[in-house]
Amino acid sequence: MHSHDYREASPFAGKRVMVLGAGASGLDISLELSAVAEHVYLSHNFPVMLPSELPPNVTQVPGLGKATRDGFNVNDGRLVLVDSILFCT
Repeated sequence: MHSHDYREASPFAGKRVMVLGAGASGLDISLELSAVAEHVYLSHNFPVMLPSELPPNVTQVPGLGKATRDGFNVNDGRLVLVDSILFCT
């Protein structure tokens, strides 16, 4: 789903969500989702992690590598398993 189509967090309740992009909409949506989602992964290609305080169930990840059936390999080598993806580009 693209951020343009996002309306509310409730459909993501209990899910692991990947938010692609940490601009204004990506940050706002990540914070909204954190209230209902199991976990939110905030993916961006900034040279450093964002310094702001994020809720404990929001993890910044450094860009995406290869997509798998259940998630993504992120650029630090981790496999992140997700249920939903939001494009905030």
